[in-house]
Amino acid sequence: MGYIELNLYRHPRGVEFDPAEAAARLKARFPAAEFAPGDRLAAEVEHAENFLRGELQANPDGPAAWVVKSLRRKAKNFGPAYGFRMPLEDGRVVEGTVRRVNITFSSDFDPDERLRAEIIDFLRGFGAGRIGEYPESADDEILVEDLG
Repeated sequence: MGYIELNLYRHPRGVEFDPAEAAARLKARFPAAEFAPGDRLAAEVEHAENFLRGELQANPDGPAAWVVKSLRRKAKNFGPAYGFRMPLEDGRVVEGTVRRVNITFSSDFDPDERLRAEIIDFLRGFGAGRIGEYPESADDEILVEDLG
């Protein structure tokens, strides 16, 4: 699986993305990108609350409450999260997420050099953070560029 990310998590200057603006920039650069409606992290919290409703009512301080609390914290710290799908001309699909602390592109294939270069060029345009990639052939992140 190919994975390319621009990461701002715990950036030394406290820089973060405006996820809505970053999503709009992504859509402008990659017009084929289709964004799912709503915040994926908020939807994850809602799904867990619904799924665990009975257990939460029976044991308000039990493990289910911890799970929901953890998901709420994740949504607060990293959200909103906008998921996208980007169909390619050859039928393959790149998926990803835009959050306050990162933008990710992932696929079940390593992108060819043209697509890889286009994604990295787009991510460089944000001017801060670490661009890393995780090609299927590597065991660990490969640092592409540290934009500071």
